[in-house]
Amino acid sequence: MYPRACMPNLRLLILDNDSYDVELVQYELQAAGYTLECQWADTEEDFLARLQPAPDVIIAKYALPQLTALEALGLLRQRRLDVPFVIISNTVNVGMAVEAMKHGAADFIVKNRLSKLGETIQHLLEERQQQPHVAQPGLAGTALDAFPSPIAVLNAQGQIAHANAQWAAPRFTEHRLVGQAVGANYLDDCAALLEQGHDWAYDLVEGLRQVLYEGTPSFRHAYACPGGDPLCWYELRAWPLGDGREGVLVQHEDISARKKNEAALVQAREEAVLMSQLKSAFLANISHEIRTPLSSIIGFASILSGEVDVRHQRFMQYIEESGQRLLSTLSAILNLSLLEAGEMKLRPERVDVGATVHYQVDALYPRADEKGLYLEVEVLDGPVEAFIDPHGVQAIANNLVANAIKFTETGAVTVTVWAANDTVSIRVRDTGIGINESFVPQLFDEFQQESEGLGRGYEGIGIGLTITKRLVEMLGGEIEVDSEKGAGSTFTVRLPQETADLVQTPALEPAAPPPIPVAGPSAGIRRVLAVEDNHIMQSLLRRFLESADYEVTTAANGEDALELARTEAFDLLLLDINLGDGMTGVDVLREVRTWPGYAAVPTVAVTAYALPDDEERFLAEGFDGYLSKPFTKQALFAAIDAASCAPTA
Repeated sequence: MYPRACMPNLRLLILDNDSYDVELVQYELQAAGYTLECQWADTEEDFLARLQPAPDVIIAKYALPQLTALEALGLLRQRRLDVPFVIISNTVNVGMAVEAMKHGAADFIVKNRLSKLGETIQHLLEERQQQPHVAQPGLAGTALDAFPSPIAVLNAQGQIAHANAQWAAPRFTEHRLVGQAVGANYLDDCAALLEQGHDWAYDLVEGLRQVLYEGTPSFRHAYACPGGDPLCWYELRAWPLGDGREGVLVQHEDISARKKNEAALVQAREEAVLMSQLKSAFLANISHEIRTPLSSIIGFASILSGEVDVRHQRFMQYIEESGQRLLSTLSAILNLSLLEAGEMKLRPERVDVGATVHYQVDALYPRADEKGLYLEVEVLDGPVEAFIDPHGVQAIANNLVANAIKFTETGAVTVTVWAANDTVSIRVRDTGIGINESFVPQLFDEFQQESEGLGRGYEGIGIGLTITKRLVEMLGGEIEVDSEKGAGSTFTVRLPQETADLVQTPALEPAAPPPIPVAGPSAGIRRVLAVEDNHIMQSLLRRFLESADYEVTTAANGEDALELARTEAFDLLLLDINLGDGMTGVDVLREVRTWPGYAAVPTVAVTAYALPDDEERFLAEGFDGYLSKPFTKQALFAAIDAASCAPTA
């Protein structure tokens, strides 16, 4: 280094548009002992005019409105001028520095480290004296120290020409990394580690060789250091300097925290998947454990209602109504859980919305009649067609009309359906108790009811409207309410007529069809094998079937069912899915379908799980019909009729 007293005069060109920054640069160089001949430019014209005679050093702000540092470097190259060019910037990152070096910058300094400017200039001038005719693009130690991660410049032979303080920091050197000292051959040391059996160094060697010798524009590789405690992850990045012949810039970034976060995210995802699976299993088990006893309660109550005297028939009706109420609550909770989990998807098809709504409202006429209410459905201007999920429309209509009936004591409930401007609208208007304006914002929140506590006057758990709103939104529509306390409410749903973007996945469980007349055995069906592991359900099935003159044989497990089917001929198989002995109803079906005598025998899947996609899944397995518990005698016979009419495979 020059002694301070021997500092040369310095012809300096500063490319900047801020007089304060120009004065700051001059101050730092003068403080370092330089006598300055300084010129200042901030436009291309001024810059070119001050290149003759050529200055000793050019110091440029990275970004200027009229001439950037990189553009200025390009002008130097065009004129084949070999002048050390130092860039100053408020911030610096490796990508910015590499780009500057590729354009020929000698160094890159962060503004808050200008105190090192004199030392940097002296270093550049010394290099120029030693090799006066060779350009030395690259980063000197001043710029390297600005980076928080270990970084070094390798020459074309792989030796470390410059390195920052972080390169030798304890956190970095405690791991088995190579080439720590300036002058060491980093590439050879990596290769030596590879020869010693350290496979982790292979990608480093190959990547660096490609950048140095094959013209690869950059290289990036994450690796785990074999030494150190705890395990440390680094990511090595390399960029060629200039056209690659001058060497390569190498950066090791500590990514241990990122790897730890990635591992935590993977673990969290696995736990979320597990929780989702547990939730699905829980919902399925809850459905099964509640629906099975409900089947007995509702089924036997319906049987007894026709056998007890008049005084007790009302009691049987109460049992049936209570069972249906519990079933409705269970179905609502399951549907809400599936909606929240994103597992409830909708399946569009071309439907007559007016007819679909009318069909669903028909099932609610008995409730309106019981309260003496007038219930009417009006479809304006003929059929209202839409490409939409019919089960979603049914659920929306059912929830809104059932709510209107529940909260209306006198008067009427009117349902209107119409289409306009590519939109289908469903309006449900009642003359009921109405809603306080203050409660309307909470109306669609789960488990919220205006009437709560000891003074609560209406049954329900407060999720019907929550489910309705979410279904409407899934269908791409909107719902609004207009209500006045004591004067009734009007709910209006608007749905797009075309919902082609809905995915074809499991739909909502369809509402139960209206009761059908109980007739004798379906055509061609006399002998029925009912496979059911619950003895109470066996008795219920036998009683229902024998009341319609079917001949019934029961089996409690899959093995008994197969043995009976081998020795006897049956016209119909009712197969409970969960038989509890390791063999399911699906297993029984697959086995008997291989027997010539049962290839076309109608089969009905009977299940108490009854999740939304079960029917489609079991029909895909080869069943001809589907029956969810609890079921009525009419629903049982409807499933048998559907199975007997299903096309054979």
